[in-house]
Amino acid sequence: LKALGVRIGAFSLFLPSVLRDEALATARALTPGGWRGQSERLAAAPSPMPDARALAANGLRLVGKHVAPVEMLERLDALLREGQRPGGVVLTDAARDALGWTPAEAAAVLRALDYTPALRPKEGDPILWKRRGAQRPEPKVAARPDSPFAALARLTEPPPRRKKPRRRKAAPKAVAS
Repeated sequence: LKALGVRIGAFSLFLPSVLRDEALATARALTPGGWRGQSERLAAAPSPMPDARALAANGLRLVGKHVAPVEMLERLDALLREGQRPGGVVLTDAARDALGWTPAEAAAVLRALDYTPALRPKEGDPILWKRRGAQRPEPKVAARPDSPFAALARLTEPPPRRKKPRRRKAAPKAVAS
């Protein structure tokens, strides 16, 4: 993929060459529906929401209730890596201002990217964010009962636990006089 120019980013898989002005103009011309989004800054998601192809043709990605340029999300990743601390990452005010976001927009985007505040911040301290994605368990898929794998699964199930017989209390001994 690297030889083809594909970049695997922190939040998106994209082609940087497609994000150039000429390529964006061509993609917008060929995209049905004619929706034109802002590809330079964070914006509120439009209503009605365009499909994923229209967003991709404009170099955008849906992030919660916002539409963000893919390159801006990669800058966010670089800024979060710079703000790495024990227990999470910090998006400093300077980093947020470099992105041009308000504190509410930054919090909404981070939450949409599966970050959560790690600790309650003290007065005047920046918020420590932690990624939740790695802790999510995979959903368990039930096997079809008529498949051969279901028969194999029944063979590997442990046998049901046997109950131990209850012990009887010993009868009190008679005292000899």
